[in-house]
Amino acid sequence: MKRTGIFIFMGLAIIFSLAVFGCEGDTKVPPSAPITETPKISPTQPPQTPTTAHPAAPTTPVNSIQPDITPQPADTGGRIKVENPIADLGVMGPNKSYTAQFKFTNIGSGKLIISKVQSTCSCSVPDLKKLDYAPGESGIVSVTYQSSAYGGAVEKHLYILSNDSTNPRAEITLKGTIELAVVSEPSRLQLAFNKDNAGAIPFTIKSKDGKPFKILAVNCSRNVITAPFDANVEKAEHTLQPKVDIKTLKEFPSGSMEIRLSHPSCNSIAVSYEALAAYDISRPRIILQNVEPGQTLSRDVFIKNNYGQDFSIQSVTCQNNTMKIASQEKQGSSIKLMIEISVPPQTNKVRRYITDKLDITTSDGEVLTINCSGWYKI
Repeated sequence: MKRTGIFIFMGLAIIFSLAVFGCEGDTKVPPSAPITETPKISPTQPPQTPTTAHPAAPTTPVNSIQPDITPQPADTGGRIKVENPIADLGVMGPNKSYTAQFKFTNIGSGKLIISKVQSTCSCSVPDLKKLDYAPGESGIVSVTYQSSAYGGAVEKHLYILSNDSTNPRAEITLKGTIELAVVSEPSRLQLAFNKDNAGAIPFTIKSKDGKPFKILAVNCSRNVITAPFDANVEKAEHTLQPKVDIKTLKEFPSGSMEIRLSHPSCNSIAVSYEALAAYDISRPRIILQNVEPGQTLSRDVFIKNNYGQDFSIQSVTCQNNTMKIASQEKQGSSIKLMIEISVPPQTNKVRRYITDKLDITTSDGEVLTINCSGWYKI
């Protein structure tokens, strides 16, 4: 009985101890401390060495354009190579014919087919005997150049059009300098409408080499300028007095005279002329965009007398009666006009364009034209 009491006492003591102190190894962790889980290491697996983290490689967007690496088939077409694409004709005389040749070779693996040789000037005429060339075959483009009556440097361009995909317009060039054995002083006549005989002054024609020559003819388009001469006189220097037709000059205020000569190295020369126009129009053409029938538009136009002379408007006529002068204001030797445009009905729905012109006659008899064009709004 005594032994039983002892066992009961010892059991109660153990229960009391567990209630007060808790079980062994069951330690409470404060709420603020983080809980870290220690990885389990297998006895047969060595410890893992920590590695440094690297950013992930960028990925290619789904819709990005990727380079085309598909093998391309070899080009089997013709290839043109011009040996000397520039021909220098050197010093040339006026009104004479010169020839240059351009040799080319098909350096491609296929046939070279030439469609034409294109010239940019009627003075340069190309000639090519055949149009197709096998690989390695050569050909020659012959160009005949006719020099002008004017002195100075010249440069003419031509193009060989072919099936060469890398060079479909192979360029060839003629260049040189036209040197005149006979010259005119001055070489250009500056004329004016407000002067007697348009202010034309005598000009001298003389040979640079001192050789005598005759004047055979003096030609001017529409006879704007004439110049009397003696075809029997032969000398190294001639002086001509031009006579100007003022009325014709107003229609053709610029041009040239051709003077034919008997000089052995120069059979003709050209003397140009130009007259300052009597009037300038600030807006010689009025352009209308997307207009509607019945619409009324206004535009300012200035008319200026280049010689500072006073003038007035004598009469006005309109071709299609859509334009008129709404007002005018005198400003010294200029007049400011307000042009009023009445857009006509659109009688044809297919034809969108409208045109008209206004002719203005000044007090000195000059006829000035203001054109108008445009299109209807769709």
